[in-house]
Formats: sequence, structure tokens, C-alpha cells
Amino acid sequence: MLSHEAVTVDHHIDGKVIVGKDQGRCGSCWAFAANSALESAIAIKYNRAPVRLSEQYLVDCSTRNYGCEGGWEREAWKFMISNGARLDSDYPYTARDESCKSSSTPRKDVIGSWQWIRSVDQMLERVKI
Repeated sequence: MLSHEAVTVDHHIDGKVIVGKDQGRCGSCWAFAANSALESAIAIKYNRAPVRLSEQYLVDCSTRNYGCEGGWEREAWKFMISNGARLDSDYPYTARDESCKSSSTPRKDVIGSWQWIRSVDQMLERVKI
């Protein structure tokens, strides 16, 4: 009989999760949640430090969401499938609604599709970078 031991990994300890982001007084939790999931998935899949994706890009440019008034992770992911993502260093967070500046910043293709998943393995199969 085979024995399967549970393996526990704390990705905070191994540096695969970015912590300490502050959305300020902007209701952009949806953008932070969408990016955090992708940042960690990319870091875990490629065993490297997480890339910092731009929440401000989503706040300003994802038109199926409502910027600082709220939104949904799924709409952010759909938006990034079609329009790519931006790095936080290229499109920094300001915690307010602004006009979209996507044409002046380099595009990063980080997601090819999305679906609700049931396991980490299924998530890692979907990460594109």
C-alpha cells in the first residue's frame, strides 16, 4: 500500500507572495486580488521572485470594472487576456481614478485564459509567462 504524506508549503516564507500592498482610500481590492493571484502563480510556477503587476493599470483601463468604485477579479483577468498587464514600476499606483495610459507602457502577457480552479496543480498549468 502506498503512503501519501501531506506536504505543506508556506509561500510567504519562500518569497512567492507579495505582502503589504496598500490600496489607500480607493476601492480597488478587486485589482489587488486579481494581480496577487497572478503574481504568486507566476512566482511559484517559475520558482522566482514575484513580478509586481500594476493595479493602477487595471483601475484606469479595465472598463468592465469601476476603478476606485469596485470591480471583479474575473473581469480584470478577462481584460488582461485581451490587453496584457503592466508592471507596477511602469504604471505606479496612485489610489485614484485616472485616464488610461496603456499605450505609453510596455505590455506583459501574463494570462492566456482563466477558469475557477480546484487545485494548485490546475492553477500552475494555466500560468502563461
